[in-house]
Amino acid sequence: MTRQKQTIFDQPVMGPRIQLHLGEQLRQFYSSIASEPVPQRFLALLEEMEHRERSRRAETSQEGDT
Repeated sequence: MTRQKQTIFDQPVMGPRIQLHLGEQLRQFYSSIASEPVPQRFLALLEEMEHRERSRRAETSQEGDT
């Protein structure tokens, strides 16, 4: 008798109590990270990306007007 190899899609790998505990721990960990302020260098990068996107859109709309 051959035994088929189970995959993670066949059955839950962890029991429901373990999943619940793990979920609670992950939520607690990531909620503390989510409440931290965004570093200034990331804000500067976002501003630069937004500026470039606005410039690109303005150029594209000007090309369509001609």
